[in-house]
Amino acid sequence: MAKTKLPFGTWPSTVTAATISEAIQIPEAAWSPDGKILVWLEEHSGQGILYAAALDGEDPRRITGDQSVRATVGYGGGNFTVGRDSVYFVERGGRIHAQSLGHGEAYPLTPAGMLCSSPVLSADGCWLAFVYEQEHQAGLAVVHAKGRQWPLKIAEGMDFYMHPVWDPAGVSLAWIAWQHPNMPWDGTRLFTVTMRESQEGPRPDAEPEAIAGGDREAVIQPEYSPDGKWLTYISDREGWFQIYRHDRTGAVPPLRLTDESAEFGGAAWQMGMRWYAWQSDSRSLVATRNKEGAVQVVRVDAEGGNVTPLTPAGSNYSTLIRPQVNQADGRVAMLAAGDGTPNRLIVLGGSPGVGPDRSKAPHVVRRSAREQTSPDDLTQIRAISWRSESGQAVHGLFAAPRNARSYCEGAPPVIVQIHGGPTSQAYRTWRPDLQYFTSRGYAFLDINHRGSSGYGRAYREQLREQWGVLDVEDAISGLRYVGAQGWADPSRGAIRGGSAGGYTVLRALTLHPDAFKAGVCMYGISDLFSLARETHKFEAHYLDSLIGPLPHTADRYRERSPLFSAERIRAPIIIFQGEEDRVVPPSQSARIVASLKARGIPHEYHSYAGEGHGFRKNETVRACLEATERFLLTHLVYA
Repeated sequence: MAKTKLPFGTWPSTVTAATISEAIQIPEAAWSPDGKILVWLEEHSGQGILYAAALDGEDPRRITGDQSVRATVGYGGGNFTVGRDSVYFVERGGRIHAQSLGHGEAYPLTPAGMLCSSPVLSADGCWLAFVYEQEHQAGLAVVHAKGRQWPLKIAEGMDFYMHPVWDPAGVSLAWIAWQHPNMPWDGTRLFTVTMRESQEGPRPDAEPEAIAGGDREAVIQPEYSPDGKWLTYISDREGWFQIYRHDRTGAVPPLRLTDESAEFGGAAWQMGMRWYAWQSDSRSLVATRNKEGAVQVVRVDAEGGNVTPLTPAGSNYSTLIRPQVNQADGRVAMLAAGDGTPNRLIVLGGSPGVGPDRSKAPHVVRRSAREQTSPDDLTQIRAISWRSESGQAVHGLFAAPRNARSYCEGAPPVIVQIHGGPTSQAYRTWRPDLQYFTSRGYAFLDINHRGSSGYGRAYREQLREQWGVLDVEDAISGLRYVGAQGWADPSRGAIRGGSAGGYTVLRALTLHPDAFKAGVCMYGISDLFSLARETHKFEAHYLDSLIGPLPHTADRYRERSPLFSAERIRAPIIIFQGEEDRVVPPSQSARIVASLKARGIPHEYHSYAGEGHGFRKNETVRACLEATERFLLTHLVYA
């Protein structure tokens, strides 16, 4: 096919905002205890719906009604669990509901006003343990799976709880908890307790015992082995998230099963996040290994820690996450994606104790998108690294423009993307926004600045009290690096980000007014004082580590708040905001917009009713992408 020479940024593309906005999200999946049914959650324009299939030729069927399945403790997650004949889910209002896998209507198990998350069913199917928040207090509770009584609170006193799990006998419970000002990647503790039966239901037999973790050790995802002998967990005590095995008899000290410069866990931004699962014979685990932004599936020997790849041979998946092992037949359900492959729910065939068969192609259960775009219009993403001005290593991902019908000579304009968090990570995975812009002729640089997850605790902690400094430095040095390599034109760079990434956008445009030609800010933070005062409980003390504790570092808060130096912004900027955002309230954007308007700086402000922190509605996603494209054409391509 002959190509037409067109300016970068103007290439006609088959990756459209309409097809991107129509895609569904698939955040979670789980097997029924007998392994006969797979249940998964789909998000359609903000509506959470559960589906189920037997994977024996049966078509997927919707099993929830009008309720939107969506837990809202913290940033959500931990939405449902599956029993022998029922699924237990959290609807958007916070209540746990029971829904038959066969027929009938869902009914509530917990009262209104109690926000619930992470339900987990006891081995006998009688009791659900779950995380709750009520009147700003957090804890663990149990409720009868048939709704025969109100919940019993079984643990409280810590600021946050996460990931409750029963042992196979149903007599012990383990969970993660932590206190302000820590975040779950700073320091958590793993607790266990023996439960006893009472007339009211299961109750702790003694005070919970902390068996791992601390203020400077992050422990996540406890799991009991199917035979009940071991309790495994993930810890970053040695600098990387690794899997550990705890002998429940106490006869031997904890054993580290993995030992690599790679992450077998990650920052627990949401409830219910999973990085590994036991196989039914208790001899090995199926786990995920994150290295340089790619996440692959591996088998971990529970005795000696030998790690072997399980990613299907010839697979084009660069990220495989959230494994769920079928305890009956060894199959593994996972969420999978690749540079040019939209998100899918897949099942890897296998056998108990052996794990997935790498020689067989995985079964695709559900596709998130139509997958009709030509591969020739999709770019490849590669991991890169460079040195900061102070000589420190910085990591990122780079994608060059690609289009089957268009070309241009010279260096393309570049979008420098800043992820949220800021303790998050950009992955080598399906990125529809990246493909949208690269197929139109933009280069795309995803910055995993110092402070990002995925590169060990030392890298993550470099951002302590340095937010608004190192992230900005790394964005600038990244722009210069891709320019020096000839991959992009640094004089035509736009900086783009949402939430914490939006803060870095505003901060960069005030600190370095001439570094970027344009800015794209989505629900970004402009006033650190207001953020510390108004944000939700999960991040109420996050700034203590990112900036410093108040009131002692008030001068630092003021100096690093873009609002108080907004007069330095000279580059055109487009700002997007959800009107119901409780993490970064609309006032954060409105005050920046007022300054831009008063000084006549070219800008656009788009606010969306019914949207919170992160856009979910199809029409919002589409409008945001299309507005950004028009804005960049005006201020980056044709300026």
